[in-house]
Amino acid sequence: MNPAIVYGQVSNDKEIQQILDLQAQNLSAVLSPEVIASQEFLTVRHDPAVLQRMNQAG
Repeated sequence: MNPAIVYGQVSNDKEIQQILDLQAQNLSAVLSPEVIASQEFLTVRHDPAVLQRMNQAG
């Protein structure tokens, strides 16, 4: 059985940093061509202020 996915709005600066860290690990610039060909990846890097505004708009 797959674990449930739980999501919601960011509630603190630590969560913002966790999102930024996860983005940094999945940017196309840091992945091998093999990973890019077989998995999804990101092409955009946000900064903390942008993520805060996106969270507040949601």
